[in-house]
Amino acid sequence: MNLNRYISNFFSTVKTIGFSNKKRTLITLAGFIITGYLLASAIIISQSEQSSLVKSYYNANNIISDGKASVSLITNIVRINEGSATIAKNYDALAKSQISSILSDLTLSKYITSIESVYYSFVRAQHPTVDFNKEVKISAFPDDSEPYLSSVITEGRAPQADNEILIQGSLFRDFDLTLNDNITIVLSQKAVLSNEIQDYQVNLTIVGIFEQVTTSELYKTSLFLGESNDIFGLLETSQIVLYNTNFFELLSNSNKINMQLRGIYQFNLDFSNFRIEERTLISKEYERLVGLTYSFSHDSASAVAFTQEIIEFFENFNSYYLNNMTRLFIFAFPAILLSIFMIFESSELFSSSYQQEVSVLKNRGIRRRRMVSIYIWIRLFEVILATIISYGIAILTSIPLIRVNGFLTFNNRDTELRIGNLPVEMLLTALILFTISIPRILLIVRRERRIEKTPSKLSKLFKRISWREVSFLLIGMLIFGVFYYLTFVAYIEASTKNFPLFLNLTIIGALFTLIGALPLLMKLLSIVWKGIGTVIWNSEKKNKFRFVFAEISKDIRYFENITLIFLLLIGIIIPSIIVPFSKERTLTNQAYFMNGSELMVPNWHKYSNGITLENISAIEGVESASYVRLYTMYSDYNLGYHGTKIMVINTTSFMETVRQPPTTVTKFNWQQLGSLTKDTVIISRTLSEKYKKEVGDEIFLIHPDATFDPRYDKFVHKYNHTMTVISTFDLFPIFFLEKDKQEEELMMIVTAECFDTILKNVVTRRLLTSSALLIKPTSKDDIDQVAQQVFDISGGAYVQSFSSLKDNLKTPLYNIFVIEMILSLFIAVVVLIFSSFTTATKILEKRVIKHDIMKKMGINVTTIINLSAIESFIAAIIPSMLLGSLFGFLVINPMLGLLSYGAEPYPLTMQYPLIPLLLSFLALPVILYISLTFNLRREFANYSPTQLE
Repeated sequence: MNLNRYISNFFSTVKTIGFSNKKRTLITLAGFIITGYLLASAIIISQSEQSSLVKSYYNANNIISDGKASVSLITNIVRINEGSATIAKNYDALAKSQISSILSDLTLSKYITSIESVYYSFVRAQHPTVDFNKEVKISAFPDDSEPYLSSVITEGRAPQADNEILIQGSLFRDFDLTLNDNITIVLSQKAVLSNEIQDYQVNLTIVGIFEQVTTSELYKTSLFLGESNDIFGLLETSQIVLYNTNFFELLSNSNKINMQLRGIYQFNLDFSNFRIEERTLISKEYERLVGLTYSFSHDSASAVAFTQEIIEFFENFNSYYLNNMTRLFIFAFPAILLSIFMIFESSELFSSSYQQEVSVLKNRGIRRRRMVSIYIWIRLFEVILATIISYGIAILTSIPLIRVNGFLTFNNRDTELRIGNLPVEMLLTALILFTISIPRILLIVRRERRIEKTPSKLSKLFKRISWREVSFLLIGMLIFGVFYYLTFVAYIEASTKNFPLFLNLTIIGALFTLIGALPLLMKLLSIVWKGIGTVIWNSEKKNKFRFVFAEISKDIRYFENITLIFLLLIGIIIPSIIVPFSKERTLTNQAYFMNGSELMVPNWHKYSNGITLENISAIEGVESASYVRLYTMYSDYNLGYHGTKIMVINTTSFMETVRQPPTTVTKFNWQQLGSLTKDTVIISRTLSEKYKKEVGDEIFLIHPDATFDPRYDKFVHKYNHTMTVISTFDLFPIFFLEKDKQEEELMMIVTAECFDTILKNVVTRRLLTSSALLIKPTSKDDIDQVAQQVFDISGGAYVQSFSSLKDNLKTPLYNIFVIEMILSLFIAVVVLIFSSFTTATKILEKRVIKHDIMKKMGINVTTIINLSAIESFIAAIIPSMLLGSLFGFLVINPMLGLLSYGAEPYPLTMQYPLIPLLLSFLALPVILYISLTFNLRREFANYSPTQLE
């Protein structure tokens, strides 16, 4: 019975104290809700972004184009007499089925959508009429490869029947053949005796020609078509090409075969519903396959091996994932810290009411231990309620936030709302909030009410530096330094077990460091203000200006929290504005650089039959259009410039349509394009370096059939042309990107007049490698409409916009960063409003006696309020803006470095949105000053001295 009464009295006391000051309870609850909301949002958003992280990593490090095979095959296909085992016509389908069967029990299998394959071997091609043969590489590509093969065919068509092939241009010319001629293939890699050749040969019909293409061109085509560059990269070294089905049909019908066949199998993966916790499991399961050799049941001679590709992919993804999670914590940390200080501020704000309650409880004989338990129960109730509310708000706001796809755009389809174990997550959040509040409870109970003392002398101010802050600072620095190093090591080693622990301990160290460093900074500022106030007040002449500084020096502690909050506020707002703006501007410029203009149609020469530029310009919404061609020269090596690209432009329409790239990137005078004539040329830096050509030098292009005349020391032919180099470039829009530069691709730019009237007769051995139709709409609102009309009149041309390209360049990390910036700005605005109220309340509460004396001296209320507002502006806002700006600008470059991915070849440089920055620096202090004055005026009458005072 006594126990029930004890419990009843205890909780009655808790309820009475908890609801005795409703304003205090609501403000404290608001601080907990904001902090809980940030923690809950960070957890929910990180879970929802997990699948997009692996999808983004897969797109950037696509295993179908990483230079490695998923599975490799080597087999000897031998058939030396009619009694030998036949080759299965459906060899490819059987092989893929057995590979899928081996993988069926692995977690990876549910993410594999299909398996692509290519087969190749080295055989002999024999001329049909003369005694001439040559070793060639024959390759069989997937049956659905026509779109890819059509992009490289220069003459003829893709193969259809079993005996039809494509042939590489140089082999075609060596054998002096024509389309639809037959070529004899000897299905043997070994030296074949003359009397055996007839037994091993088959006749194939040439239906198409393709020229040798570079690695860069194949990579771009693979990227454009979404195909495997590891598969189609074989086009670079193949001389004869056909389809898989046709190839095995050919082998199964051959009388004799004696060849070594190799195969490459590539997994296509879909990570739309990827579970991040499976990343390590997949690697461990897959390790069982690597190192073993299998054989197909339909081919006993086959040796099939699973490569390290999948394991390497997920090992590297672990580092990528941990790196992004680190960045997520880094971006969220300032806002969380700001909200924590908001909780501390709410406790500090009502310190007088807490002191009165503690005094009453002491007078009634309640011990300190019981008082601690009372306030702990109050906090526990507030924390539980705040956690529930914060998670509700976090779930609602996370729905649009996970759709962020750039700076304030919400069209990301790669993410979906994912909530893990909600009870556990809420429990952890509540535990964090509760842990934060414990130190304040102990301070509340132990704090003694003190009578306001006269200010200390300057020589005694250093005694205000507490060993508590120094201890926090030193301990925090030690924890931060040690675990920062261990986190770095765990990250390098991709240690998924140790990394999260070390990272959290590093953040705790940083928090301890800030808890110690920021109060010390405030006390150092107070020392400065004390010194300034003493010097100014001790001067001979006294006036209102000196009185303000004297009051600041006496009551500087009232402004410490607003200084700290505004410092963090400015430190968050500056990178929140500049970093996303810089990234967005860089990605926009990069997309324009790669696309050339708002709209581009790649390989326009395949669609432009009967369609002129006038037809395109007549489309409603089109401001200008330009047609750009890219030819590749195949001149003899002794004549020079073999493999050089000739970019043909109409200088007028090109400059009107293409967006000019920044000179900081291209290092090219754009206006020089307008100076091009039929006798001038602009060349790439790689061509300049290879052929030792500088500005002012001449480039002499010669007809391939020209003959050298030693009498005149030059080539003699009626077709030749000399052009003067007027400029060079490192990078150029549309065709010339950083990947090409690394491969030393050569390029020259000429006018359409120069090429069509002169160079067509000179550069006869050339190939129209690529082309582009560039379109500039009258406004960005017309992009979709114009793209649809071009698609319709061209019969299905793919129209690429710079905006869609820009979206492809973005990464989940950038989206996460923008989300964090939105949350940080939201918290910053809330804290700005909150701090104006709390500071006003604190000033009025602490200066009750002083304000009463000033009123009795004849100073009116308006003047008293203005003096307090001016003091807060001078003591808090100005110093915090200076320190916060310093901090904000210092962290911009590291943040840009963290977001640098996806901006090549453009450097991610700092861009300043001047109007938002100017508004921030002007509006925030003004808003704070006005709101502070308003709150002072509204609450002034509520703070009058009591009879005791």
